[in-house]
Amino acid sequence: MFAQELPKLTPAKVIRVIDGDTFEAQIGNKTEKIRLIGVNCPESTTTVEPFGTEASDFAKSILLNKEVFLEFDVEYLDKYERVLAYAWLTQPKEISEEEIRNKMFNAMVLLNGYAQTMTIPPNVKYVDYFVKFQKEAREKNKGLWGIEVVQEESKEELEHTNLASEEIKRIRKDLEERKELIRKTYTFSQNGALYSLASFVEPEGIIIILIGGFESVFSEENLDLFLDKLCDAFVSANYPLEIMLNVYVQIPEDYSLIVKVPIGAIYDYVKEKINKIDFLSKCIIYINGIKVDYKKVFAEKAPYVGNVKTKVFHNSSCRYVKEMDEENKVYFKTREEAIDSGYRPCKVCNP
Repeated sequence: MFAQELPKLTPAKVIRVIDGDTFEAQIGNKTEKIRLIGVNCPESTTTVEPFGTEASDFAKSILLNKEVFLEFDVEYLDKYERVLAYAWLTQPKEISEEEIRNKMFNAMVLLNGYAQTMTIPPNVKYVDYFVKFQKEAREKNKGLWGIEVVQEESKEELEHTNLASEEIKRIRKDLEERKELIRKTYTFSQNGALYSLASFVEPEGIIIILIGGFESVFSEENLDLFLDKLCDAFVSANYPLEIMLNVYVQIPEDYSLIVKVPIGAIYDYVKEKINKIDFLSKCIIYINGIKVDYKKVFAEKAPYVGNVKTKVFHNSSCRYVKEMDEENKVYFKTREEAIDSGYRPCKVCNP
């Protein structure tokens, strides 16, 4: 990385810090909402995510009531009409790594572990520096990288096995080669949004982190598709059955998703040893930090319920469903699916 020509900077006075990556500033006679380019901090407004409050407090301690110098990239506004900018605390003498580290607030939140990189083309001027700073923060367990979320939740809720060092090396190599397949798996998008992707292998399991780009959205339909594609991406991987796959998806501004599942459950589901509802029961799913019983959600929406003992299926409102033990229930989205699975229709409710 080499020194670059000094950019044109716009002075601004920070009058309000909204969260770790967004603030309001006075630019001339106008008040503008500023969104930092290239970084994404945990939420601390409508939803409070781990380290969101700390990120917001850090921004307040550095920015509030201070003059900053804004640098713009290719696109000036985002879809929310916020000004996209790099915020320099003092004017740089040159554009070099040392100056960026010490004077640019976007870099500081990454170096201190208060944010993850979020690359949305065409605003990519400092992306190589930002990727390097994030890696450095993670290796030093700074900020959110020091939270042992994966290990603690896994120990509490799912059994797992630790990987040996040679197995870790093998899986890391495989993940590198599998990266493009993984990237194509996460489609939460209407118009092909880009995702920045990082993958890690720890003794406790595999970690995939994705930050969604412009126009990324959640919906019930694409969340269901996500789970199926997740299985497709890893069914061909020759990994130990007991290890955990931990996927973290952050969609800017609104949503975060965490999915934790043993690799063995993926193999069993794709090879039809277990059905969708059994697969979901083995997953741990969080949406916006709230644990979701996706098996229950699936069950509530399924129009047909079968009894594994009698091999009879019913409308979900049938009185026999209420009398059925939970462990004997199996759920079907369509009548054809129930019949194809060897179940016959109830003579009372005529599903």
